[in-house]
Amino acid sequence: MMCPVKKTDLIQLVFLGLALIHWNGLALAAENGQRELELTLAGPAGKIGASLFLPASSSKSAGVVLVGRSGASDRNGNGVLRAQAEFFAQNGLAVLTYDKRGTGKSEGNWKKASFKDLAADAALALKALSERPEVDANRVGVWGISQGGWVIAELLSAGTNPDFVILASAGAAGISLAEQFLHNVIATLKADGADHQALHRAEMAWKALYQNIRNAGIPPGLDQAIEAARRHGVASDLLPPKDEDIRWTNMDQWFLALDIDYNPVQVWSSYQGSFLAAFGGADHSTPVARVVPRLQSTLQDGPAADYEIHTIPAADHTFSLATQPNEEYLSLLRGWLEKKGLIPAN
Repeated sequence: MMCPVKKTDLIQLVFLGLALIHWNGLALAAENGQRELELTLAGPAGKIGASLFLPASSSKSAGVVLVGRSGASDRNGNGVLRAQAEFFAQNGLAVLTYDKRGTGKSEGNWKKASFKDLAADAALALKALSERPEVDANRVGVWGISQGGWVIAELLSAGTNPDFVILASAGAAGISLAEQFLHNVIATLKADGADHQALHRAEMAWKALYQNIRNAGIPPGLDQAIEAARRHGVASDLLPPKDEDIRWTNMDQWFLALDIDYNPVQVWSSYQGSFLAAFGGADHSTPVARVVPRLQSTLQDGPAADYEIHTIPAADHTFSLATQPNEEYLSLLRGWLEKKGLIPAN
């Protein structure tokens, strides 16, 4: 249980390169001496609200930045990010988790943010964590779940080189965003009992939208493909918008703001730090059977030797972190972190 500590009137300002950080409050975990600090970073789109979890240690700790999933994901990530942060801190890592643009206490608009924009925020968080006096700057990495994988890949592409990378249920380990989203649509339709024709028509509609975007707004039969899918019983919320409803000027729809064809497989092949990818065998959101072989093949052919890929049979997309965390997943993380010297061995 987190017990609040009396706030002071003092606001400490520390300049960390481009990151302006101030402490708004402090909380202590009475049972184990962990601390949670409220931070504010000065990001490229305005303020970024964040939480810093510090382990009960008098020596410098390794650190990790958590990068959340798609949508309006704040620093707690519907309980997923908070549970992951608390687990890492309990095992000896300093953890920084932050509100995505336009959520929580962060300014900006995540709907208009590209992967480069989101990666810039992650880079800022990584820099801020690395410069904390409680953290060993030579042992700082990133953990990303789901869409966070594409953000981390863009972070690496931009020249940031964290000491380690942990991917959790990340389709970005082996496919493009377009392929990932289409998989989600088809998986949902199958779960609803859609027939072969409905699946085919839905796929054709989304592929028509993708082609529309690649052709900068010249629709190759997009509206007709949508109508054909509707005639076969596909619900409108599982179909793309018609051409007239695509907001080209605002760029606030995910398929416009984000690069739908970004497949960062080659990014992973060139990364030379410690790399761990974990997937759930019961994950219906990520096409694990496609992603894992592609990632395995890529890493085998690249220069990186320090990598592990694991599929946990009973785990779902979030490893049930917000409810009853998958123990095999937690054991995997703990063992890997110990092997890499990032946390004390039990």
